[in-house]
Amino acid sequence: MVDPTPSRGLPAAEYVELYNAGDTAVDLTGLQIASGGKPVTVTGVPWLAAGEYALIVDERDADHFSAYGAPLLLCRLPSLTNGGDEVTVLLRGVSVAHLRYSPDWYHDEERDGGGYSLEFTGRGDPACGGNWRASLAESGGTPGRANSVEGLPADNRAPMVTETTLETGGVTISFDEAVTGIADYLFLLDDLPAAAERLDERTFHIPFSFVPGKVYRLTILPDYSDCAGNTPDQLVSRSLLLGSDLRPGDIVINELLFDPLPGESDFIELFNTSDHAFDLRGWQLLNQTSAQRPKVVNTSFVLLPGEFVVMTADRESLLRQHPNARRDRIVEMSLPSLPNAGANVTILTQNSVAVDALTYSPEMHAPLLASTEGVSLERIDAAISTDQTDNWTSAASTAGYGTPTRPNSQTRSAGPPLHYFTLESPTFSPDGDGHRDQLAITYRTAVPGTMARVSVFDVEGLPVAQLERVALLAAEGALNWDGTTDNGRLAPPGAYIILVESFDGEGHTHRYKLLAVLAG
Repeated sequence: MVDPTPSRGLPAAEYVELYNAGDTAVDLTGLQIASGGKPVTVTGVPWLAAGEYALIVDERDADHFSAYGAPLLLCRLPSLTNGGDEVTVLLRGVSVAHLRYSPDWYHDEERDGGGYSLEFTGRGDPACGGNWRASLAESGGTPGRANSVEGLPADNRAPMVTETTLETGGVTISFDEAVTGIADYLFLLDDLPAAAERLDERTFHIPFSFVPGKVYRLTILPDYSDCAGNTPDQLVSRSLLLGSDLRPGDIVINELLFDPLPGESDFIELFNTSDHAFDLRGWQLLNQTSAQRPKVVNTSFVLLPGEFVVMTADRESLLRQHPNARRDRIVEMSLPSLPNAGANVTILTQNSVAVDALTYSPEMHAPLLASTEGVSLERIDAAISTDQTDNWTSAASTAGYGTPTRPNSQTRSAGPPLHYFTLESPTFSPDGDGHRDQLAITYRTAVPGTMARVSVFDVEGLPVAQLERVALLAAEGALNWDGTTDNGRLAPPGAYIILVESFDGEGHTHRYKLLAVLAG
């Protein structure tokens, strides 16, 4: 018992329980106990019988423990630190038991705040924290009798990799607990075995000369375990990068959501336009118009050439809103304040070197958009300056009003501006056979912020279906008709007229009449 308060029924005092697991009595003459300092001599019971318990208690607390029936071993008990310590029991100068405990040994968040003893489960090595857990006894412990957790599992989780730190001299790998395993058989660098040295029970180092800007793949094979025998069931793979010099325009702000739907979160997307990679650890995000301190990227994330990364305070919220987003390209972190009325977003490296900055406002959205709530701002051309306001517009409704971790819906292809609507195939048959089950109306828009209405009529001019009342279009894409009418029924076979009306904030309007055939 290292943390006896608040008491759950036992004396509010520390104690150490001994148990003779052998089949003969043990002479306790010369017994000592230490807790990180000089051992103190224990007196009281000359012999401990086989299968018998004894309690080492402070001599000033003897009266409190006499009622438990176990023999008492008295001394000036060294203090047992709540946050972790080591305990050594010596017999005639020889260590017979040694523990280095920590709060992790409780394995129970409801019982690690005091009043519960640490009990050995009887499984495996007593010096292994994975074989201990908090007492399940209502009184908080079982002094002088069998442990309440005897035979029960405690730690059943394999060690986890917590850190991979790359420096000019090599890479250091850290685990969240002590691991066993032969260092030279645990690691691969770019699929080749890598010789490693063990720095301590949780940490390994692989000497290696890394080329700045080049990405290496570190693989950690599942050939290690903790002291309780827990082994991972899959390998761990990490990208490693020693950063190169950042040039202007290498990393740009590519998409921004500052007015999310209720219950959703803002996000900031970056895009790597360069031909080399960067590790974003330590980079800072701030709003220059706010007095808030910068928000820091505290995890390693290697942004490869041509890839996107999205920062948001709530990864799961973003994935619910945009299920096509890539989870592995989302960094969950606190963001600077992004007011709906407009503000500034600035990206800095860990050395406070400016990467990119955007001063945004709601006026940068498509002018015909009824509401900006839940609609992200997308960059149109990564090669045009970030602060050019006409290089930004609203994400298309046909793309879910946002494209986090994916190419922007409003990115324009190189070449002269084109504007058209056409049918991928004039004939379709919604019979569920997987072949042309829908009518695809493909399009390309010349002006960002273009909107469209799409209606279906029969050959006599009677309305059949309204596909899109008002859609905010992407730079290019497709609108689909599944052959159902406005009343939810499948339209009969025959010819149909598809009327497309497009318009934009610059006053351009277009009308297209397309003839389609629904085959029987």
